[in-house]
Parts: sequence; structure tokens; C-alpha cells
Amino acid sequence: MPLLEYVTKFKERLILACDIARDNLKIAKVKMKSQFDVIAESRDFKPGELVLAFLPIHRNPLQSKFHGSFEMKSKVNFCNYVIKTPGRRKAERLVHINLLMKYIARDQTVCVIQGSPDEPEPEATSGISEIPIYYEVKISNSDILANPSVKLQHLSSNQVEDVMQLLSGYPQLFSDVSRQCSLVQHDILLQPNTHPVKQAPYRVGPAKKEILKKEVEFLLSNELLEPSDSEWASPCLLVPKPDGSSQRCTDYRNVNQVTIPDYFPLPRIDDVIDDLGATKI
Repeated sequence: MPLLEYVTKFKERLILACDIARDNLKIAKVKMKSQFDVIAESRDFKPGELVLAFLPIHRNPLQSKFHGSFEMKSKVNFCNYVIKTPGRRKAERLVHINLLMKYIARDQTVCVIQGSPDEPEPEATSGISEIPIYYEVKISNSDILANPSVKLQHLSSNQVEDVMQLLSGYPQLFSDVSRQCSLVQHDILLQPNTHPVKQAPYRVGPAKKEILKKEVEFLLSNELLEPSDSEWASPCLLVPKPDGSSQRCTDYRNVNQVTIPDYFPLPRIDDVIDDLGATKI
């Protein structure tokens, strides 16, 4: 086959392949857009409306978070807006709609740290980076046990009698403070030639430090913790919960790296649900 004819056919095949790829890409884009539009929400902001903007953190430009509230100045096009940003480096800023969120004013204070009844409540602050609400570790079992009949109205008389016998027979299980269980002991096996893991505490703000202090005092007063001078030390931190409170957790990631895990077959969750399908209580 002459070289010129070969080159011509190669170009034709190459053009045909590009056309096929272009058509397939167009079909894929249409399919992806239809799938995205299922969960997409149409948004539009009007001048004078308050919004939150996802902007870089001061003195830490590589990290961003929602700041605000800011007043909407004008709409440039369907996806770009100009907002007023007083107190920042630029008095006005052009922001894409994906970096904006509608600001919903709160009707009451959500940043509350529990203290003495005589202490005044802190003032509400704007923005969304407040410290999570702190609740004292307490289960309201005593409030329910004061009048258990309210919770047992849907049961028959025999079932009510059985529940009352259970409550009166094991009062230590229904206290307002969780207790320790001494029926089971667990040994942590370490990998060979493992040295003690000792980490310094994480640095936290004054508000979170006070929350951790109250949490430790509560656990010590109820004998859920005891002082230790062990060579092992892992830092604690606060993790926000969905209800707005905070959960104290210990960072054992470095300890887990030198721990030999226990392998135990767990039951399948669908089998457990099937076993509970016919239960009433």
C-alpha cells in the first residue's frame, strides 16, 4: 500500500474515532447532568439578603470556613454575586454561588456552657463556629422512676407488674449516672518490642478546657476514673454530637497501631433484626 494512501486512511480513521468519542462524551455529559439534577436545588439571592460565605480563614489562607453574616449587594449573573464584607481586607467580594449559603437568624442563644444558676447566660454570637452546648452527664432515670406509670400505660397489668419488679429488683441499673461493670476483664495485647506511647495534651480554647475539666471532675467524683502515673498517655478531645452537646473522647490511634486486635465473629445485623421482628417490648 502506498504511503500516501496509508496516511489518508489513518487520518480518516482518526477523525472517525474523534467523532465517536465526542458523541459518547456528549451522551455521558447529558446522563451525568440528569443524575445531578435529581438532587440539585435551585438557589437565588436578592440584594439586601443576609448570607454566609465560604472564605479563607484569617492568617491561614489554606483553610476556609463559612463566615458571616454578610449582606448581598448585587447579582452579576446566574452564578456570581457581589457581597459586602466589612471588617475584611476587601470591603466587597465577588463570590460564586457554590460558596454562599442562606443565613438563618437564630431566635435564642445556642452557645451555652452550663454553670451555676446565678451566673448570667452569655450573649448570642453571630456565625456558625460556636462552641457546642455542654450538658452535664446525667440520665433522667430518676424523673421517669418518680412516676413510671406514665410510661407503662400501653402495657397490660401483668406486664406492668413484671416491669415494676424488674425496676425494684435492680435499682443500681437505673441510676442517673452510668456505673462500671466489673464482670468482664479485657487484656490489651501489644506487638513485640513496643515502647509506651506518651502524647502531650491537645491545645484547646478556654471554653473547651472548662468543659473537659468539668467532665473529668464528674468522672472522678463518680469513681469512673482514677488518677494514674502510667508511662502511657493519650490526649482527650471534644467531639460534637448531633444534638448540639459534646462528647469527650480519647485519641487512641497511636496505641491502636501497636495493639494486636482481637478477632471475634460478630453476628450479621440483618439476622439480629429478623430475630427482633416479632418482639413487642
